[in-house]
Amino acid sequence: DTTLKVSGLALIRGAPTEGVTTVIAARLESADGVVPMHVEQRVAPEATAWVNRGPQRYDNSGFTARVSLDHLSSASAGAATDWRLIIEVEVARIRRHGPLRTQEPGAALPGPLATGAAVAFTRPDGLLLRLPAGPAASAASPSPDAV
Repeated sequence: DTTLKVSGLALIRGAPTEGVTTVIAARLESADGVVPMHVEQRVAPEATAWVNRGPQRYDNSGFTARVSLDHLSSASAGAATDWRLIIEVEVARIRRHGPLRTQEPGAALPGPLATGAAVAFTRPDGLLLRLPAGPAASAASPSPDAV
């Protein structure tokens, strides 16, 4: 089982940050549907430094999101599919969602994965996962016993 792991920062600039909880969720969206990702939040003081907004603190903005490429292939019914990463952030009852908008300068994206999948960062789409056609196409066809 190959897992895609994405780490980054997700925040709402200008949102109150003192004494509030930040909640981050991630999902992949395509014409075939939506697949939620498992998200682990982490402390990321580099977010506060990056935003550089005086007393505002964004240290709770770090995340790592994971998803099984086998699961995505099944969700795509084995067809070649482009999946777009969408991040949702909630801070002090303010909620925003959308694609990642910035790639860290010098951050390298992985080359083609063993599964043939490829990762790309484009504007305005953000992070895209290009999944090739795979064996799930036959697995998605009903067996004679399925009704």
